[in-house]
Amino acid sequence: MKNKFKIHPFIMSGGAGKRLWPLSRSLYPKQFVQLNNNLSYFQETLLRLDKNIFHPPSVICNLEHRFMVKEQAKSIKKKISNIYLEPIGRNTTAAAIISALACQESDLILLLPSDHVISNRNKFNESIKKSIEQASLGKIILFGVKPIKPETGYGYMSVKNSKIPYHFEVKDFIEKPHEALLKKLSRSKSTFWNSGIFLFKASKLLKESREFCPNNFKNTSEAFKKRKYDGDCHLLDKTYFSKNKDISIDYSIMQNSKSLLMSKLTSDWSDMGTWERTWSYNKKGINKNFIVGKNFSENCKNSLIVSDKQFTVTIGLENMIVASFSDSLLVMKKEDSNSLSNVVRKIEKNSTEELKNSSKCYRPWGSYESLKIGDGFQVKEIIIRPNSSISLQKHKKRFEHWAVIEGVATVTKGKKKYRLTKNQSIDIQIGEIHRLENKTDNILRIIEIQTGSYVGEDDIERFEDEYKRI
Repeated sequence: MKNKFKIHPFIMSGGAGKRLWPLSRSLYPKQFVQLNNNLSYFQETLLRLDKNIFHPPSVICNLEHRFMVKEQAKSIKKKISNIYLEPIGRNTTAAAIISALACQESDLILLLPSDHVISNRNKFNESIKKSIEQASLGKIILFGVKPIKPETGYGYMSVKNSKIPYHFEVKDFIEKPHEALLKKLSRSKSTFWNSGIFLFKASKLLKESREFCPNNFKNTSEAFKKRKYDGDCHLLDKTYFSKNKDISIDYSIMQNSKSLLMSKLTSDWSDMGTWERTWSYNKKGINKNFIVGKNFSENCKNSLIVSDKQFTVTIGLENMIVASFSDSLLVMKKEDSNSLSNVVRKIEKNSTEELKNSSKCYRPWGSYESLKIGDGFQVKEIIIRPNSSISLQKHKKRFEHWAVIEGVATVTKGKKKYRLTKNQSIDIQIGEIHRLENKTDNILRIIEIQTGSYVGEDDIERFEDEYKRI
């Protein structure tokens, strides 16, 4: 294949995954979760792209996720071309426009989500290759999947034959049909699931955006022009970007365009958007249960039971979801999986912290896990990766006590430096400039006890930061 036909992949990685709460949170969404020590969906997406067909991929993600993107790509030795940071979520229309603005107008772009499961990489890549010619001629290619069962949570497309080999004309979109339609749609030879994967020429997407969503095009273009670059990531301007309508590309462009073609995705495919689909996709054990973590199950059938730390006992469950995590517990019928996002939105009105943060949070230097939090105090386990450090900083409202559990810590405290080994500790006063460093080739693990009038993560003033956090 000639290089001029190589495709520029843009991976969308911005959603919070409300239908997979409490595993997925806004600051640690499903695409980055490594359930049962497997690769994350994001990592699988990176590995899926054949370098003979694609340029190194770019990623469009939330500002808070940039370090997870870089770390997870690095751990599987995959190069990322660029990372574009959205200051606020505005759905897939804005992401599509970003991808087109970031390329030459003649470039071909594959826009794809980061939370799909596609086990046959060769068939996936072959499916994309078949549509390169039509995309280069100005067609927008949607990749359709033949339904294997009724799915209320998927969007459907009805198609008709075309004169172009391997491609179909799109007649209509049926977004998340009611149950009365599902069996009919699933049996129809002319109906496909909309995979949410698109192939198009940058100039075509820009032209369609100007015509069908001019305000989103204008605001995203201005946000892109005024973006900030820190050497690793492009941060779009929040003032303009926040003016965008929160709308998917399916509604804004695809349902209005006259340039659509559908091509079959011949690989297997699943959108891992719900707990029910997680159960359906994964290999099940006795009585068709999918079980992860420390559990004991008695007379349970067709159920998903996942726990991270708590020993979980389940008796007599059938067709149930049990997701037990350190700070949250979800119990529901499998058939209600698509309803979870609506429940989470209701809970969000109270700004519940458990919807935003998982107990374990990832940072460019490592991670921390909240072990206990109460009125005026918090206890954390902090892990600093080899040859890494937190920023030079101070706090206005909290006092900190650090105790080394494993490794060797180099601590900056005011104008002095201290070397602490296992079982040694140090106190950091309110307002005192400090830094925690790991200058060794092994991990550093400490227990941090915070006390004060406020122990939130935003009580921080940085003076030096090697990660150039924006």
